[in-house]
Parts: sequence; structure tokens; C-alpha cells
Amino acid sequence: MVHIATTLKFDNDLRIKNQVVPAGKYAFFTIPGRENWTVILNKN
Repeated sequence: MVHIATTLKFDNDLRIKNQVVPAGKYAFFTIPGRENWTVILNKN
């Protein structure tokens, strides 16, 4: 079985909660929780 992550590509820098995410291609993962979800953008 092959797992292929969802990818996102930003042409411009993105600001999320006062943190700048540089333009580029990222793997996108989430960890759901009861009250909050963790969102992970991985550049590698």
C-alpha cells in the first residue's frame, strides 16, 4: 500500500496566526482532537 499525502502549493508567502509560511509546496496533515485540530505543513 502506498500512502500519498495531500499537498498544497502557495505562490506567495502565507500568514497564519502571525506566522509566515514561505511560498512553496507542502505536505498537509491534520491530527483531530475533541476540541481542536492540529494542522501540519511539512516542507520535506
